[in-house]
Amino acid sequence: ASRTAVLTLIAGYPSGSTAFNYNGYSAGGLELTLPAGWTLQVQCENRSTVPNSCAVVSDRRATAPVDAAWSTHNPVRGLPAGDSESFAFSPPAPADYRIASLVPGSEASGMWMLVHAVAAGEPRITGTAAPNSCATC
Repeated sequence: ASRTAVLTLIAGYPSGSTAFNYNGYSAGGLELTLPAGWTLQVQCENRSTVPNSCAVVSDRRATAPVDAAWSTHNPVRGLPAGDSESFAFSPPAPADYRIASLVPGSEASGMWMLVHAVAAGEPRITGTAAPNSCATC
């Protein structure tokens, strides 16, 4: 009834072949579908040895969150290792977004996932080993 979903993103865990991942997925390998109008409570935890952040951005060229409230505090500086923060994201209409670390070099190294705000349905998350080929994301 609350139309709220919770997403826990653990940056840099497991480290495996790359520390630049969320929950072990990198470069669009983690994909969330969320109905517009729902609230996504994002819990971002940094288990990497380097600073990372979580920020809702419009596309791969973005250097700032779509809305200042849609990110961890100071997303360019990032969260130190072991820190965590939460924020809420409510897409107003169907659109494609990304959640990315805006710490310089992190997103280019694969620290991003896809978020599709859709007109209706239920939230769902999928993970793939290969990066998603989204031309506009």
